[in-house]
Amino acid sequence: MIDGETFNQSAQVWGEWMWARTIDTTIVFFIVGAIWLLLRKNLSPHFGYALFLLVLVKLWLPYQASLPPFVISMLDGNPYLDHLRIPAIDVGLQERKVWNIDSNDDSSIQSFIPNRKDPTIRQIANTDKKVKTVFQSAVIEKQTLDEMERFSPSPQKRTIYNSFASLSVCSCLFLIWIVIVGILFSRFVYHEWITSIRIRQSDILDPKQLPIDFDQLCAIANVRRDVRLATNSWVRSPFVYGIFSPYLFIPENLFTQNSPNQIRWIFLHELAHIRRWDTAVRLLQKFSQYLFFYHPVVWLTNKFIDLQREFSCDESAVLGTNASPSECGKGLMGIILQVNQTPFWMPASIGMFNSKTIIKERLMRILDSNRSLCSGLSFHAGICLVVLSLVILPFTTTASNETMVLNSEGENSAGGMPAASAQAAVGADSVLATNASFPNDGYTIQDNKYVWKRALQVKTESIESAEFKTLDGDIEMTCQTDPDVKTIDVDADIVITKKREISEEEALRLKEKIDIVVETKDRKVIVRVQRPNTMPKGIDTYVDMRVKVPAGINLAASSVDGDITAGKLTSSIAFTTTDGDICIIDCSGPAALKTTDGDLEVTNCPGQLVLHSVDGDITTTNCSGAIQAKTVDGDITAEQCPGPVEANTVDGDIDITNAKNKIMAQTTDGSISLVFDSAPGENCTFKTVDGDVSIDAPDDAKLNLVLQTNEGDINIPEENFTGVKNKKQIVGALNGGGVSMVVSTGEGSITIK
Repeated sequence: MIDGETFNQSAQVWGEWMWARTIDTTIVFFIVGAIWLLLRKNLSPHFGYALFLLVLVKLWLPYQASLPPFVISMLDGNPYLDHLRIPAIDVGLQERKVWNIDSNDDSSIQSFIPNRKDPTIRQIANTDKKVKTVFQSAVIEKQTLDEMERFSPSPQKRTIYNSFASLSVCSCLFLIWIVIVGILFSRFVYHEWITSIRIRQSDILDPKQLPIDFDQLCAIANVRRDVRLATNSWVRSPFVYGIFSPYLFIPENLFTQNSPNQIRWIFLHELAHIRRWDTAVRLLQKFSQYLFFYHPVVWLTNKFIDLQREFSCDESAVLGTNASPSECGKGLMGIILQVNQTPFWMPASIGMFNSKTIIKERLMRILDSNRSLCSGLSFHAGICLVVLSLVILPFTTTASNETMVLNSEGENSAGGMPAASAQAAVGADSVLATNASFPNDGYTIQDNKYVWKRALQVKTESIESAEFKTLDGDIEMTCQTDPDVKTIDVDADIVITKKREISEEEALRLKEKIDIVVETKDRKVIVRVQRPNTMPKGIDTYVDMRVKVPAGINLAASSVDGDITAGKLTSSIAFTTTDGDICIIDCSGPAALKTTDGDLEVTNCPGQLVLHSVDGDITTTNCSGAIQAKTVDGDITAEQCPGPVEANTVDGDIDITNAKNKIMAQTTDGSISLVFDSAPGENCTFKTVDGDVSIDAPDDAKLNLVLQTNEGDINIPEENFTGVKNKKQIVGALNGGGVSMVVSTGEGSITIK
């Protein structure tokens, strides 16, 4: 039975696949949509049909995704696995080039070994194991069933409730998706079953007994497959069913209610569907719509394909018959009237019955004698489609994997390549990550915590940016004090906190699930924490990272449940956390900081600042660059910030002091307070709904004022004011006028001191 953790991992793979397919098909849809909108007047419906079919082709192209562990465990021990080092589906999500130094090489790691004389340190010796072995093209971490049982928090028998007690959000979405797709496919299977029963009850017609030459029509339509004609009392509209041995169903009264030319047009229309393999495409459309029922692009693509399909078959039928456009239109209208007179049942097939909008458009195109017609794609149109396919289909939003692991002897585990050769083989953009810590090193016990020290170093001669990711833990970043040092140094604490008693063996096995992974892509290095989605009950884990980076590297960091701090950085930074605070001090580059449930604090940072918080305060001090601060349920404070400053909050106050440039401050349920040493150099706007506005400006400040309140009072120095003044509105000049200051409030007062 698949347990909850395995199901979470499988759901993660599903989520990655669905997300990648959704993004890729959306991009392709907008590309082909733009092409069609620009050139639709000069393109045939055959080209439009093939053009939008590329969206569905992209949807089903192979995608590189990681395999869940229970699938990998089934592959372990397979004798064919050794001959298939590079499988059809690459395992892993992003490009990795990681070198691990063997834990037995004491010369390379002596400085990172804890003091073994310390009685608080317990050593777990295991000299036989080396750092993880990896395949050349995939990182497959082996786990036996015995190890999984020892990893469990208790030897009690597993139950379905315990296995699925802690499903992730992705797993819940996966379950909902399975249920909906199961219902849709069940309906499809039931529909097909009913269709097969009705087909067996239908009468097979002899083409030679028909009043038309059916074989001649098949030759005109260029249909080489064996087409069986059938009829039944429930058939009200001609339609095609089946792929390899198709049926063409016709109404019983088709030959009595239509002229010979109209009948020829109807048959040629349906035979065009057979020649184009439209039933197979229709099946692909249905499966795509079932699997991606939530994706509007799939629905729009199918709708457009259906429309262009009918237009194409109409043109092919008109070209193949001697009937006039009016006769062809009458044939279509006759079928529509017959369908509307009697309710009928239509299987999952290709037929002439469509919505009223499509019917109207089809009639207009058929009756348009000035429209140029074609029976298929031209040679030049086919070449254009091939070129377009080669351009837009190969791209993907995910990168392929490339992994190398070196042992202490300087050879990689896959091919015995020396370390120097391996480094040269991966190109100048790769990063040599020296892993100078070991999974089996000692740990300390502090209160109810097991703490492992982790250290690594990344050379940065050829990289331009670095990103650090952790789930639960803090990130602290500083700049290298020596400008000649060109490495990123990471010191980390891997902490396992216990709310119940766990053995040393269990703690060690838990720790082996947690690691710090270094990945490279182009000229960017990513350092991230790798850990299971769920942990045993009563056990929490987090990883704190302390990072030193050289100057000139653009930095990004993200944490889910932790704080991010940085000091004395010189390049651009982008920090994101969900449940934590962000604090940066003395950072000279531009910064973009975002948190959901935490505060943002910036001090002595002259670069441009973009600060977003949902449920927290934003504080900036001595920041000379442009500031954009937004929060929902928090206050915004800007001290000694000359600006320009843009501050927006919903349920909080705004306090700005010593601003000198343009200021825009807006709050809904809070007050605004501003202190100026001198008149601002640019126009300012202040708005609040349920709060007061207080402005402290020098006595000689020259301002053009537009002040308005609905329920409050307005107080200004009247001796230096000229203009229109009443209880709720003031428009005029202060000290002769200058920059514009617009202030409005709903239920608050306005005061200018």
